Amino acid sequence: MSSQTINSRPTLLSSTVAVLVAVTVFVALGGGRPLVRPWLLLELGGLSVLVLGITGVRYGYRVSGVVAAGVGIVVCVVALGGFALGADELIQQVRYFPGLVGLGLLVGAIAPIRGQGSRLLVKVGTGGLFLCVVFTGLFREADTTLLLLTGAGTILAWDGGDYAIGVGEQLGRQAQTWRLELTHLLASALVGGVAVASVILAQRVADTQLSLASFVLTFVAALLLLGALRR
Repeated sequence: MSSQTINSRPTLLSSTVAVLVAVTVFVALGGGRPLVRPWLLLELGGLSVLVLGITGVRYGYRVSGVVAAGVGIVVCVVALGGFALGADELIQQVRYFPGLVGLGLLVGAIAPIRGQGSRLLVKVGTGGLFLCVVFTGLFREADTTLLLLTGAGTILAWDGGDYAIGVGEQLGRQAQTWRLELTHLLASALVGGVAVASVILAQRVADTQLSLASFVLTFVAALLLLGALRR
């Protein structure tokens, strides 16, 4: 019974790609700035300890695993609270806090304490990350290209997390699925890249700046296209 639970967990490759892309998007949006960097690093450290604790519990080290998972959760809460209280401006809190929360939820969705992962948490987590993209555009703190690339990255993070859960449920984590996952991730990245390139080309031809509404519409269109390709 326990081996079945472990085998049906989200797959490692797609999960790792989803988290790495999400962190890259957040840093590209300014999450590497001195105001945010310490809290981001603290949260990532807490998430790492949390994942180690969850892994320990699943492999039979219940006491040490639970302790490590608890420490990881506390560290993440401290990181979120520290940023919320330490940010000098409300704009900075509004801009980055959803992304910090989203990163934690994404990791929790694909490295679950119990169960086989949560597609809902993947959506909510990447949704928080996308709010960072939207607020960055709203506050005019990034150019069109960066907004498009980070928007496409958010789609890839969502797709990677969701796909990791789906493959884990259907084929099991121990199955040799890395070729299947790599093909899917590359196809998703290609869809996002084509969407970004098309909008940039259209913008240059029209010689206009992409509005926030147009950016969101482009994001939704790419999301619908990706969903259609997955059927």
